[in-house]
Amino acid sequence: MNRKLEIRAYPFLIAAYPVLALLAANADQVRLSAVVRPLLLSWLLCAVVYALLAVILRHPERSAALTSWWLLLFFAYGHVYNALQEVTLLGESLGRHRYLGVVWLVLAVLGAAWILRRNAWGRSARILNVTLAIAVILTILQVAFYLIQTGLLSASAPSPPTLPEGQVLRAAPGRVLPDIYYIILDGYGRRDTLDQVYHFDNTEFLAGLRRLGFVVAECSQSNYSQTQLSIASSANMQYLDALGDSFRPGTDNLLPLRPLIRSSAVRRSLKSLGYRTVAFDTGYTFINLQDADLYLSPRLGNGLAGFELLFLRSTVGRIALDSATLLPRLLAPGLQHPQDEHRERVLYTFNELERLGSEPGPKYVYAHIVSPHGPFVFGANGEPVNGPPVTGGVGSEWEQQAYADQARYISQRTLAMLEKLTAGSTRPLVILLQADHGPGWASQAGRMAILNAYRFPGAEQAISPGISPVNSFRVLFNSLFGTTFSLLPDVSYFSIYPAPFDFTIVPPSCPPQVTP
Repeated sequence: MNRKLEIRAYPFLIAAYPVLALLAANADQVRLSAVVRPLLLSWLLCAVVYALLAVILRHPERSAALTSWWLLLFFAYGHVYNALQEVTLLGESLGRHRYLGVVWLVLAVLGAAWILRRNAWGRSARILNVTLAIAVILTILQVAFYLIQTGLLSASAPSPPTLPEGQVLRAAPGRVLPDIYYIILDGYGRRDTLDQVYHFDNTEFLAGLRRLGFVVAECSQSNYSQTQLSIASSANMQYLDALGDSFRPGTDNLLPLRPLIRSSAVRRSLKSLGYRTVAFDTGYTFINLQDADLYLSPRLGNGLAGFELLFLRSTVGRIALDSATLLPRLLAPGLQHPQDEHRERVLYTFNELERLGSEPGPKYVYAHIVSPHGPFVFGANGEPVNGPPVTGGVGSEWEQQAYADQARYISQRTLAMLEKLTAGSTRPLVILLQADHGPGWASQAGRMAILNAYRFPGAEQAISPGISPVNSFRVLFNSLFGTTFSLLPDVSYFSIYPAPFDFTIVPPSCPPQVTP
């Protein structure tokens, strides 16, 4: 083939692949639109470097090859840096920019020298075009398969309102149906965990809940240690093994949980009584109810999205991010945008909950507030915090203090919201306030110990200190809608993210001075 006519698309395929591969790896957590800006900027970077080298070298093969080599180094830097952080030599981590940056410069120069000396290129362009095109197509197919599978799972979710034990909700004639609020404070720990591990005494918050008519389950533990597992179980009033054959040890596919969360038995059975579903945007697609009758989401700015920042950290841009004090002031707001966006979502949810009491009902309000779980964006008094991009867990002293400060503010803000909600509601009000799991991973017991509080008629008699979320709607429906659900044993199944269905049973625990 004529050298001038041969298409050299492989630099642009190299520029596209890292963005698409990152999207494929995080397809369950980001919207497709998040890929647009990183992909366009990657192509722009490729085009600029390619054009400059073409003008300088006046050799198509060398220009394409050198562009590709430098792009490969640019996009691989962050991944190599992360891997080297786990490697130590003479007591020091090799994941240091002062080391890897020098190595990368040497590789850039040596690669350029080899490419500039090479004269025979043969069919290299065609081979690289085909190879990289296949790699890009495979990542696109991976994303497409995920979308198709998600759509099929949602479409196959049972449409009739079904409840365990064949029971049906019935409203008493002439009775005004109450509004039901299911409010989840993600990662909010039990009183003893907060006190012993995080040195945060939340007894004032719990006392405030009791003043508002809540019954606090002092010995409560979550049924699962991960959000998706926990919500799928509680919203369907059963353990996962009763909800399908997909949740077996040795598997890690979380997709079958999606329809169980979006089209849960609780939601569908309440809809059969005339309830509207109200839900909030959490920023995480796998727990959002985007098809709710009223789906509330704040208008957010145009800074760097979380996916874009994650992508930037996988490139040479990691050097700039880790040297934030050297960055121009104009860039800093963009880098903080994911934290600002998360903060705005949390505040928006609290603000909207305060006014929802005046909305026509009956309504089922699902409000999953991703806090005090990380990222840590609130100080103890609600002031903005832009610390390290931590996503939760117990590790450094900074993390523990950041969680304690955020939990302190979330407690205050929750109590203020509940006071306004209960004062302004035009209908009878039922509220389930609980965490999906506890904070951090320092211990299995600490991960399972959760906040769990109930406000509904008869809660004092129905709620035991050790009740777990799988039984929450069972006792609630028994009190409100004439069902006779039996209570399941309160069992806590701990698992880690790489093996979500390989469970370890965590024994029940209870704080001192509390009778289980």
